[in-house]
Amino acid sequence: ATGRQVEQSISTRGSMSPRRRRHEPERVFDETNVPGAVDLLSIWGTLNSPGREFRFEATAWRKFAEFSFAGSTERRLIGWGLLSLGFPTSQPREAANRWKLDAEAGSVSADVLRLRDKRRGQSLVGLDPSGRVALLEQYSIEAVRAVSMSTPEGHMRTALDNYLDTLMSVRPALDGHDVLALGVPQGPRVGEVLQMLKNACLD
Repeated sequence: ATGRQVEQSISTRGSMSPRRRRHEPERVFDETNVPGAVDLLSIWGTLNSPGREFRFEATAWRKFAEFSFAGSTERRLIGWGLLSLGFPTSQPREAANRWKLDAEAGSVSADVLRLRDKRRGQSLVGLDPSGRVALLEQYSIEAVRAVSMSTPEGHMRTALDNYLDTLMSVRPALDGHDVLALGVPQGPRVGEVLQMLKNACLD
């Protein structure tokens, strides 16, 4: 259902109003029809900030509604990530400050905006798997997931999903104890060897 259809629903009107949602926007993540509810908030202008108009992306929010979340925290954090991406020209921390987000949600919000800008200026597609992991592991999983949901189908979306579904879980067979047992002296060199092993597994 679209936002207008949700607006016309008597059952929805009781729980949603522009004034109420302006102060409790994250409650929209728990709505039965999340895409329609976010669309309605967009129509109302509830999510706008001074000089910034929120843009509703139907495909991204449909993917959000269809995704099997590990729990309410993951759902909440990815939801805030998608809301932050609704402002195409926002800077990192801007959305977090506008909604007075807690540290965890604020970090995801800032991450999605930084990753969005990185996505615009650099293609993940041309990187080796190890390079892709090195770039994406700088961001929270929730932020990468939100950016993936908002990325159109294509090579970039495939690269993001490949990281989330496969690459981020790759680990070398040996751990630090094994590396020490092989004679590598304790210290930074152990981490360097483990990274080399991980990169070899990825590539």
